[in-house]
Amino acid sequence: AGGTITGVKFEDRNFDGKRQATEPGLPGWTIFLDQDHDGQLDANELADDTVGGGVYSFTNLVPGEYRVAEVLKDGWVQTAPATSFYDVTVGSGETRGGLDFGNFPTTIQGTAGDDHILVRQD
Repeated sequence: AGGTITGVKFEDRNFDGKRQATEPGLPGWTIFLDQDHDGQLDANELADDTVGGGVYSFTNLVPGEYRVAEVLKDGWVQTAPATSFYDVTVGSGETRGGLDFGNFPTTIQGTAGDDHILVRQD
């Protein structure tokens, strides 16, 4: 039986690198298995787009070592994991879960009364 890698992509609202219950999952982000360890998604690498709740998964994997990474979107900074990727070993029939990716927006916009607020995290 193949192995599984799974996790959640979340908005790290307090910028601490850990997911709290109030931090939502982020759908529409690409997580991939970086076979050549170059940090870039290549055409031959497996990828999965996060769905509702920010969940991603890779199933039926051949037992072995994998590097799990994300495609970073403009306007966001990665907060988790600290290394920007996970190196994991998956055995036959094994599930490696909890491989979560946190991000924080570099620009937040909002209003306060009649004032317009723009905060940048650079």
